[in-house]
Amino acid sequence: MAKATGFIEHNRKDRQYIDVKQRLKNFKEFTKPLNKTELKNQASRCMDCGIPYCHSGCPVNNIIPDWNNLVYEGDFKKAIEVLHSTNNFPEFTGRICPAPCEAACTLNIEDTPVTIKTIECSIVDKAWSNGWIKPEIAPKKINKSIAIIGSGPAGLAAAQQLARIGYKVTVFEKNKKIGGLLRYGIPDFKMEKSLIDRRIDQMRKEGVNFNSDTDTEVLVQFMGYLYDKKNLNFFDSLRLTLKEVVGAYGIVAVCQDEPDKIIAARNGSPLVLGLGEDENFVGSDISAIMEHTRNVLYLDDGEIVEITKDGYSIKHIEHDNEIIKDVKEIEFTLEQIEKGDYKHFMLKEIFEQPSSIEQGFKGRVDSNNIVRLGGVYDWTQEILSKDHVYMTACGTSWHAAQIGSYILESVLKKPVKVEYASEFRYRNKHLNSNSLVIAISQSGETADTLSAIKKAKEYGALTLGVVNVVGSSIARETDCGIYMHAGPEIGVASTKAFTSQVLTLSLLGNYLGQAIGYKQVGNIVSDIKRISIAIDDLLKLSDKILEISKKYANALNFLYLGRGYQFPVALEGALKLKEISYIHAEGYPAAEMKHGPIALIDEKMPVVAIVTDTAVSYTHLTLPTKRIV
Repeated sequence: MAKATGFIEHNRKDRQYIDVKQRLKNFKEFTKPLNKTELKNQASRCMDCGIPYCHSGCPVNNIIPDWNNLVYEGDFKKAIEVLHSTNNFPEFTGRICPAPCEAACTLNIEDTPVTIKTIECSIVDKAWSNGWIKPEIAPKKINKSIAIIGSGPAGLAAAQQLARIGYKVTVFEKNKKIGGLLRYGIPDFKMEKSLIDRRIDQMRKEGVNFNSDTDTEVLVQFMGYLYDKKNLNFFDSLRLTLKEVVGAYGIVAVCQDEPDKIIAARNGSPLVLGLGEDENFVGSDISAIMEHTRNVLYLDDGEIVEITKDGYSIKHIEHDNEIIKDVKEIEFTLEQIEKGDYKHFMLKEIFEQPSSIEQGFKGRVDSNNIVRLGGVYDWTQEILSKDHVYMTACGTSWHAAQIGSYILESVLKKPVKVEYASEFRYRNKHLNSNSLVIAISQSGETADTLSAIKKAKEYGALTLGVVNVVGSSIARETDCGIYMHAGPEIGVASTKAFTSQVLTLSLLGNYLGQAIGYKQVGNIVSDIKRISIAIDDLLKLSDKILEISKKYANALNFLYLGRGYQFPVALEGALKLKEISYIHAEGYPAAEMKHGPIALIDEKMPVVAIVTDTAVSYTHLTLPTKRIV
């Protein structure tokens, strides 16, 4: 035992945290180890009590009293041998283990358990610093291979033990670097990643092989197996491989034996085929290929294409029938996807809002303020007939949907529910053929929104898409829809898409209002027409806006307030500040401040109040005596 009276002579003392100000300025560990005397005193507190609950409390069954005694005696070299006998990586457990051993310690009766984690960590750190931890090469190799899936502490420990007795071990990790949650999932400890790297180096010398980023590697390995062992051609190898794949993917594959071919396939991730003269292209977005061609084909989920410079062939992964698709022409120009004289794309897209608004109007509102929406014309009566209306979207589009719900409720005189697309598919089992689901997405490729649409269609609901990109997945998946025509949005956060979405939803509301026969709709359209001019006037105040931003640039928190239509605008304002400036910001309905949030406001918190004359209510609409459709 260490010292029978150690727990009486010495109070519990653990590692301390370094000053918070120092911790904020780096990503290094923030604990200060005990000195030699303090460590010996703490080790002496383990008195070999005879009821070592700490053994059973430890997930790896550490022989805790033994190495506590050795630390007390100053024999750290022997201590690391005892520690390693049950624990491959004590530097990990000594840092991030929740320490159930300490909770189980007899001295925890008085809330003064032995500082087991600290002592454990000191042993292994001293061992590394003295060069006592070295690779243990298997004396004899076993002619068998073992694969370990996952490179967390359990996977690494299993790999190391198997390699040391002679097995050929390969560890597969889906992430780019080895370590699992040790590397990517521990936010509370700032554990030095060099601790992982030195263990990986040791294990490589012991014969362990590591394969990271294996989501695609596994697929390629299986494809190669079918190609080499089953004598399948390049195309069929990938197609049969993808039949076994579950989840979303956008795959592009090449083969050194057939260098004149590209095979591509999609499921949940966009893929575009560009058609040129004596050349063809494939990309995830039209911006990547529009420099070379204006003619494109959009692949649908489950489709696979074989591309050569002379042509292409599209099939479904599940069958051999060739699929014929209509060629689409890219509407965007090359100039639209270039920055021009602007410093960055976001600035360009902010200043493009007047023109994007005008493009959204173009061809849709005549001189008599009559709204015409060709994408929903044939579905007008069915849209109006639905009793249950839902809107679904993510992020900025969700805020636009909130405004759209106010508009549609005023027109349709029925509830319009807005839901996050990421939650939509897990709810609303009451969807049926009497439901209308409106999905909003700038790209038309938002995975959660696309999944929500598919769920709605499973229940027989009518689906309507509001998207910006012609030919996008959501545009193809929905029954009907409206294009925003806002032009390409390349900036890191949505800008002109938000105002274009609100415009498009306003046009939809007014179109439906005219179909029903509301009298004042024409006046509302006249007001909407002036929006582009108002935005242009606002953008001329950019110098003034810059001055204001400098004044509040050092603020740590922001609050945005609005009522009615301006509440979603407040939410969007807060989102933008978070996305662009990494400043904490929140949006609230103005009247809700008195129900708790006001307590968080101090003199250092800027408050942005969005106040307009018509913020609360939509222009009153009068229903005629006779319905017009």
